[in-house]
Amino acid sequence: MRKSPVFIVLFLVIAIILFMTLTYQEPSDEYVNLETQFDSYLGKDINTKDKFVNYINELQLDHTCENVKVGVQTQNEERMYQSGVIIGIQDQVMYVVTSNQYLDTSKRQTYLVHDYKDIHYSATLIANDDTYHIMILAFEHFSSDLCAPEIADYMPLLGEIISSVSSKDDIMNKIALGTFVSEQDEYLNLVNMDFTKDMLGSSIYDINLKLVGIVTQVDGTYYVLKASYVYNYLEQVINS
Repeated sequence: MRKSPVFIVLFLVIAIILFMTLTYQEPSDEYVNLETQFDSYLGKDINTKDKFVNYINELQLDHTCENVKVGVQTQNEERMYQSGVIIGIQDQVMYVVTSNQYLDTSKRQTYLVHDYKDIHYSATLIANDDTYHIMILAFEHFSSDLCAPEIADYMPLLGEIISSVSSKDDIMNKIALGTFVSEQDEYLNLVNMDFTKDMLGSSIYDINLKLVGIVTQVDGTYYVLKASYVYNYLEQVINS
Protein backbone atom coordinates (compact mmCIF):
# COMPACT_ATOMS: atom_id res chain seq x y z
CA MET A 1 0.00 0.00 0.00
CA ARG A 2 1.46 3.34 -1.06
CA LYS A 3 1.61 5.99 1.70
CA SER A 4 0.24 9.43 0.91
CA PRO A 5 2.59 12.48 0.81
CA VAL A 6 0.69 13.98 3.75
CA PHE A 7 1.45 10.93 5.90
CA ILE A 8 5.15 11.06 4.97
CA VAL A 9 5.41 14.76 5.82
CA LEU A 10 3.61 14.21 9.14
CA PHE A 11 5.94 11.32 9.98
CA LEU A 12 9.01 13.47 9.25
CA VAL A 13 7.73 16.35 11.40
CA ILE A 14 7.10 13.99 14.33
CA ALA A 15 10.56 12.44 13.90
CA ILE A 16 12.25 15.86 13.89
CA ILE A 17 10.36 16.99 17.01
CA LEU A 18 11.27 13.73 18.78
CA PHE A 19 14.93 14.12 17.82
CA MET A 20 15.04 17.73 19.04
CA THR A 21 13.37 16.73 22.32
CA LEU A 22 15.85 13.91 22.97
CA THR A 23 18.93 15.96 22.05
CA TYR A 24 17.93 19.25 23.74
CA GLN A 25 20.31 20.56 26.39
CA GLU A 26 19.80 23.38 28.84
CA PRO A 27 21.79 26.50 27.88
CA SER A 28 25.04 26.79 29.84
CA ASP A 29 25.49 29.55 32.41
CA GLU A 30 28.11 31.11 30.16
CA TYR A 31 25.67 31.22 27.25
CA VAL A 32 22.88 32.70 29.40
CA ASN A 33 25.25 35.36 30.78
CA LEU A 34 26.42 36.27 27.30
CA GLU A 35 22.86 36.48 25.99
CA THR A 36 21.81 38.67 28.94
CA GLN A 37 24.86 40.87 28.48
CA PHE A 38 24.19 41.25 24.76
CA ASP A 39 20.53 42.13 25.37
CA SER A 40 21.60 44.73 27.96
CA TYR A 41 24.08 46.20 25.52
CA LEU A 42 21.42 46.53 22.82
CA GLY A 43 18.95 47.99 25.30
CA LYS A 44 21.37 50.60 26.61
CA ASP A 45 23.27 51.45 23.44
CA ILE A 46 23.75 55.21 23.82
CA ASN A 47 23.31 56.07 20.16
CA THR A 48 20.90 58.94 20.78
CA LYS A 49 21.33 62.21 22.64
CA ASP A 50 18.69 61.33 25.25
CA LYS A 51 20.30 57.97 26.03
CA PHE A 52 23.70 59.61 26.26
CA VAL A 53 22.43 62.28 28.67
CA ASN A 54 20.67 59.66 30.81
CA TYR A 55 23.79 57.49 30.96
CA ILE A 56 26.02 60.40 32.02
CA ASN A 57 23.47 61.69 34.54
CA GLU A 58 23.12 58.26 36.13
CA LEU A 59 26.90 57.91 36.26
CA GLN A 60 27.28 61.28 37.98
CA LEU A 61 24.33 61.01 40.36
CA ASP A 62 24.65 57.39 41.47
CA HIS A 63 28.40 56.77 41.43
CA THR A 64 30.12 59.88 42.76
CA CYS A 65 29.62 58.57 46.30
CA GLU A 66 32.03 55.70 45.70
CA ASN A 67 34.81 57.58 43.88
CA VAL A 68 37.53 59.32 45.88
CA LYS A 69 40.97 60.82 45.52
CA VAL A 70 43.99 59.75 47.55
CA GLY A 71 46.69 61.97 48.99
CA VAL A 72 49.80 61.60 51.13
CA GLN A 73 50.64 63.91 54.02
CA THR A 74 54.33 64.84 54.17
CA GLN A 75 55.63 67.55 56.53
CA ASN A 76 52.37 69.50 56.68
CA GLU A 77 52.04 69.39 52.88
CA GLU A 78 49.53 67.18 51.16
CA ARG A 79 50.48 65.84 47.75
CA MET A 80 47.69 64.46 45.58
CA TYR A 81 48.48 61.46 43.46
CA GLN A 82 45.62 59.57 41.93
CA SER A 83 42.04 58.43 42.02
CA GLY A 84 40.58 55.67 44.10
CA VAL A 85 37.29 53.87 44.56
CA ILE A 86 35.53 52.49 47.63
CA ILE A 87 35.58 48.79 46.84
CA GLY A 88 33.90 47.56 50.01
CA ILE A 89 32.20 48.64 53.24
CA GLN A 90 32.14 46.69 56.49
CA ASP A 91 30.24 48.31 59.35
CA GLN A 92 31.70 51.84 59.48
CA VAL A 93 34.98 50.93 57.74
CA MET A 94 35.44 52.01 54.11
CA TYR A 95 37.97 50.13 51.98
CA VAL A 96 39.56 52.07 49.13
CA VAL A 97 41.60 50.63 46.27
CA THR A 98 44.04 52.73 44.28
CA SER A 99 47.28 52.33 42.36
CA ASN A 100 50.56 52.17 44.24
CA GLN A 101 52.64 52.85 41.12
CA TYR A 102 54.02 56.19 42.28
CA LEU A 103 53.68 55.77 46.03
CA ASP A 104 56.52 54.58 48.23
CA THR A 105 54.57 52.20 50.45
CA SER A 106 57.74 51.09 52.26
CA LYS A 107 57.69 54.34 54.27
CA ARG A 108 55.33 55.14 57.12
CA GLN A 109 53.13 57.86 55.71
CA THR A 110 49.81 59.48 56.49
CA TYR A 111 47.30 58.73 53.75
CA LEU A 112 44.29 60.95 53.19
CA VAL A 113 41.13 60.03 51.34
CA HIS A 114 38.92 62.82 49.94
CA ASP A 115 35.31 61.94 49.25
CA TYR A 116 33.09 63.46 46.54
CA LYS A 117 32.35 66.46 48.78
CA ASP A 118 36.11 66.97 49.23
CA ILE A 119 35.92 66.02 52.92
CA HIS A 120 39.12 64.21 53.86
CA TYR A 121 39.72 61.30 56.22
CA SER A 122 42.91 59.80 57.63
CA ALA A 123 43.40 56.34 56.16
CA THR A 124 45.54 53.33 57.00
CA LEU A 125 47.41 51.19 54.49
CA ILE A 126 46.27 47.61 55.09
CA ALA A 127 47.44 45.78 51.96
CA ASN A 128 49.85 46.22 49.07
CA ASP A 129 49.79 44.06 45.93
CA ASP A 130 53.02 44.34 43.95
CA THR A 131 51.84 41.94 41.25
CA TYR A 132 49.22 44.32 39.86
CA HIS A 133 50.42 47.48 41.64
CA ILE A 134 47.39 48.25 43.76
CA MET A 135 46.98 49.11 47.43
CA ILE A 136 44.08 48.94 49.87
CA LEU A 137 43.42 51.75 52.36
CA ALA A 138 40.88 51.76 55.19
CA PHE A 139 39.17 54.63 56.99
CA GLU A 140 36.18 55.07 59.27
CA HIS A 141 33.03 56.90 58.25
CA PHE A 142 29.85 57.08 60.32
CA SER A 143 27.19 58.32 57.92
CA SER A 144 25.47 56.68 54.97
CA ASP A 145 26.39 59.15 52.21
CA LEU A 146 29.31 57.06 50.90
CA CYS A 147 28.77 53.84 48.96
CA ALA A 148 30.45 50.93 47.21
CA PRO A 149 29.76 49.93 43.59
CA GLU A 150 28.10 46.79 42.30
CA ILE A 151 30.72 44.47 40.81
CA ALA A 152 30.13 43.32 37.22
CA ASP A 153 29.58 39.59 36.74
CA TYR A 154 31.35 39.52 33.39
CA MET A 155 33.57 41.68 31.25
CA PRO A 156 32.17 43.95 28.51
CA LEU A 157 31.75 42.80 24.92
CA LEU A 158 34.24 43.79 22.25
CA GLY A 159 33.50 47.42 21.35
CA GLU A 160 31.05 47.90 24.22
CA ILE A 161 30.79 51.37 25.74
CA ILE A 162 32.67 51.87 29.02
CA SER A 163 33.09 54.91 31.24
CA SER A 164 35.70 56.12 33.68
CA VAL A 165 35.49 58.31 36.77
CA SER A 166 38.68 59.91 38.10
CA SER A 167 39.80 62.68 40.45
CA LYS A 168 43.03 64.64 40.74
CA ASP A 169 44.05 67.82 42.53
CA ASP A 170 41.08 70.22 42.37
CA ILE A 171 39.15 68.23 39.76
CA MET A 172 36.62 65.79 41.19
CA ASN A 173 34.82 62.99 39.35
CA LYS A 174 36.12 63.64 35.87
CA ILE A 175 34.23 61.48 33.38
CA ALA A 176 35.67 59.86 30.26
CA LEU A 177 34.12 57.45 27.74
CA GLY A 178 35.72 54.69 25.71
CA THR A 179 35.24 51.15 24.43
CA PHE A 180 36.35 47.73 25.60
CA VAL A 181 39.08 46.13 23.48
CA SER A 182 40.21 42.77 24.80
CA GLU A 183 41.08 40.56 27.74
CA GLN A 184 44.86 40.22 27.99
CA ASP A 185 44.85 37.49 30.60
CA GLU A 186 42.73 36.27 33.49
CA TYR A 187 42.76 39.64 35.25
CA LEU A 188 44.15 42.36 32.94
CA ASN A 189 42.18 44.01 30.12
CA LEU A 190 42.81 46.57 27.42
CA VAL A 191 40.41 49.38 26.58
CA ASN A 192 40.28 52.15 24.00
CA MET A 193 40.45 55.28 26.14
CA ASP A 194 42.96 58.07 26.50
CA PHE A 195 44.58 56.89 29.74
CA THR A 196 47.33 58.96 31.30
CA LYS A 197 49.08 58.73 34.64
CA ASP A 198 46.34 60.98 36.02
CA MET A 199 43.90 58.12 35.52
CA LEU A 200 45.68 55.59 37.75
CA GLY A 201 43.31 54.18 40.34
CA SER A 202 40.18 55.39 38.57
CA SER A 203 37.06 53.27 38.26
CA ILE A 204 35.80 51.71 35.01
CA TYR A 205 32.11 50.97 34.47
CA ASP A 206 30.27 48.95 31.84
CA ILE A 207 27.14 49.86 29.89
CA ASN A 208 25.04 48.94 32.94
CA LEU A 209 27.21 51.09 35.23
CA LYS A 210 28.60 48.11 37.13
CA LEU A 211 32.26 48.27 38.14
CA VAL A 212 34.40 46.19 35.79
CA GLY A 213 37.85 47.30 36.91
CA ILE A 214 40.46 49.69 38.23
CA VAL A 215 43.10 51.42 36.11
CA THR A 216 46.60 50.20 36.92
CA GLN A 217 49.99 50.03 35.22
CA VAL A 218 51.99 46.84 34.72
CA ASP A 219 55.39 46.84 32.97
CA GLY A 220 54.75 50.32 31.60
CA THR A 221 51.37 49.50 30.05
CA TYR A 222 48.03 50.82 31.30
CA TYR A 223 45.45 48.12 31.97
CA VAL A 224 42.08 47.69 33.60
CA LEU A 225 42.46 45.25 36.49
CA LYS A 226 39.28 43.22 36.97
CA ALA A 227 37.14 44.43 39.85
CA SER A 228 36.42 40.82 40.82
CA TYR A 229 40.15 40.29 41.46
CA VAL A 230 40.31 43.41 43.63
CA TYR A 231 37.20 42.43 45.57
CA ASN A 232 38.46 38.89 46.21
CA TYR A 233 41.83 40.30 47.24
CA LEU A 234 40.09 42.58 49.73
CA GLU A 235 38.12 39.66 51.18
CA GLN A 236 41.34 37.70 51.67
CA VAL A 237 42.91 40.66 53.46
CA ILE A 238 39.90 41.14 55.76
CA ASN A 239 39.67 37.44 56.60
CA SER A 240 43.40 36.94 57.19
